[in-house]
Amino acid sequence: MTKLSANLSLLFTENEFIDRLKEAKNNGFDAVEFQFPYDIEAQTIKKEIDKNKLILTIFNSPPGDFGNGDRGLACLEKRKDDFKKSIIEAISYAKIFQCNKIHVMSGISEKENILNAKKVYIENLKWACDEFDKHNINLLIEPINQRNIPNYFLSSTDQAIEIIDKIERDNIYLLFDIYHHQIIRGDVSKYFEKFQAYIGHIQIAGIPNRNEPDQSELDYKYVFKLIERLNYTGFIGCEYNPLKDTVSGLKWRESLL
Repeated sequence: MTKLSANLSLLFTENEFIDRLKEAKNNGFDAVEFQFPYDIEAQTIKKEIDKNKLILTIFNSPPGDFGNGDRGLACLEKRKDDFKKSIIEAISYAKIFQCNKIHVMSGISEKENILNAKKVYIENLKWACDEFDKHNINLLIEPINQRNIPNYFLSSTDQAIEIIDKIERDNIYLLFDIYHHQIIRGDVSKYFEKFQAYIGHIQIAGIPNRNEPDQSELDYKYVFKLIERLNYTGFIGCEYNPLKDTVSGLKWRESLL
């Protein structure tokens, strides 16, 4: 059975963030996820999660100064202290949320420093995995295409698999965002089959414009059947920008599932 998670950073944005939890529940979602919850106290969000009987599947650790261009800190040598603080803050939220999956963004790297960025990234993720492990939290890394975020360090699934293998921790997984993977590499089905054991969470959006999955060059009906046939038991995050309003756009669930 396909289990969907509403990404509240992109869906139901017609409402204030805290009200999106109720909207998700009222529109058939039993699970939610979001990117950066740190402008609101964790207890406030947790109260609404419980009130609406929702599952929180995953959220992001703080990305640094997002407004000034930060997209994660993990690969940045001069920001190691900031990175460690961001992980500690993410853990504090996860404990209140009772959520055991956190996505850690890699950051943007300068091309001339790519080898050093890789070294720093691996060192920082090993440290973060060890900190997460103390609280039974899994760390997820997500390749992001460079059309959406130019010079983003973790920019392919192959690279992510290599990094996971080098880190040698039991609590690091791949966040397999099908939208990003299709833009970066394509061959979604074969990659899912080959690397399913690495996958800790899936996200979806239509390609190429990141709208509803039925507005896509990729046949999501086929993809959903494949995911079910291969017995993936986790949630699939709906992380897309609605073409019009969120609720009317949810009709794709009837046609694709």
